[in-house]
Amino acid sequence: MKICCILNDKSGGANLAEHDTIVDLFSKHGISPDILRIQDGASISDLANRAVQQNYDIIVAGGGDGTINAVATALVGHSSIRLGVLPLGTLNHFARDLGIPFDVSQAMDIICAGKSEAIDVGVVNDCYFLNNSSVGLYPAIVKLRESLQSAGYSKWWAALLSFLRILSKFRRFELEVQPSTGPFIKRKTALLFIGNNAYETIFNKLGTRLAIDRGQLWINMPASLGQPFHPG
Repeated sequence: MKICCILNDKSGGANLAEHDTIVDLFSKHGISPDILRIQDGASISDLANRAVQQNYDIIVAGGGDGTINAVATALVGHSSIRLGVLPLGTLNHFARDLGIPFDVSQAMDIICAGKSEAIDVGVVNDCYFLNNSSVGLYPAIVKLRESLQSAGYSKWWAALLSFLRILSKFRRFELEVQPSTGPFIKRKTALLFIGNNAYETIFNKLGTRLAIDRGQLWINMPASLGQPFHPG
């Protein structure tokens, strides 16, 4: 197999020593991948788009959910190229929902065995996503969290502080939604959350998905509709 591995040195769980381990793990499977790292101002998307033109069998994304999403976006429309996932981020939502082990060696075994399955990719306003897309409260919290992280806070402390700060002052906005089937909907809400397939909403499973191959966009406007609705 011809494999390219795009590694994000800035991911939450990534470090150069671990990247050297990744090369060693590939070699144990008899594979010598091309390793690409962010450098000289190149973005993950830049590297992924270049890699797509090189006729690789597998392009591996080594990083967190943002890294994996950027690589997956470049692969849309290129069905002959498979996406490999090495979960090196802090939360790794996508890998968790797919059942990919967080252990690098075990994740590598799956990639090198050539195991694959078809999954859904969501799209909103021409932007592709593997997990979700949202407007309002959630992206505002993420933006502040990233700012706090840049100021030196850990990701978990930054997430907690940003949640408390944004929640205390965020106001609802008016939103209009036209489902593919059903009536036009106009509501006031603090958040529009669009999931690539349905998310669990019960407390002990909150934020997880049972499947990402059912062809659904899962739309939730909390505190406005009371219940999620599924326009298809």
